[in-house]
Amino acid sequence: MKTVSTTIPFSGFYNSIHSDAIDSEIEYELEYFTTEWEKSDDNADYYLALQNEKIDYSNVYMNYAREYAEDFISFVNDYLDLNIKMQSFSLDSPKYYNYDTDRIFIDISFADAKSVYDYVTNNYPNMLKQNVSETFTSHSGFISSYPNEVSEWGDLSEWDHNQIGILFYTLMKEQDMDEYDIMEDSRGNGLMSELLYHGVEKYLEKH
Repeated sequence: MKTVSTTIPFSGFYNSIHSDAIDSEIEYELEYFTTEWEKSDDNADYYLALQNEKIDYSNVYMNYAREYAEDFISFVNDYLDLNIKMQSFSLDSPKYYNYDTDRIFIDISFADAKSVYDYVTNNYPNMLKQNVSETFTSHSGFISSYPNEVSEWGDLSEWDHNQIGILFYTLMKEQDMDEYDIMEDSRGNGLMSELLYHGVEKYLEKH
């Protein structure tokens, strides 16, 4: 089975809705601890670690991004009535956030990519054209490596992760969905608390 790599819409962890969600969960956990847990011996270490930010954030970010990717694919599947499967996942984080931010890459089958391509090009050709122009037009401080006309991109089999990614971006934009909506279910099912717990565990293991 031929697979292709693609990005998915994700604004990263630097001053974003995702970093805000993690910070809010830390605040909630600390408040809940002081009002409900009463600092029992069973969770005192966890409380102190949170209070002093002894958290392996790289672990938290990785697990958060994986859950986000899975939720994003579920959104696409529900919307398009497809069964896209994520073959693999990776999170690419910059050493410094001056000029770049975190990016999520996933591998899917070429057949699944073709299904998304067919849907977007048949239903949202003008929005796709607009998004390609806005994203890939060179301007001051940015030199694009891609033509800014989707008609010049050739066959889908020649597209790379950035080009396939614009298909998913177009889907989100047409549905007026934002990244906060994608994680709505996960925020309400205890996932955020679980991510922090494992992040603290990882930090304490290393120190």
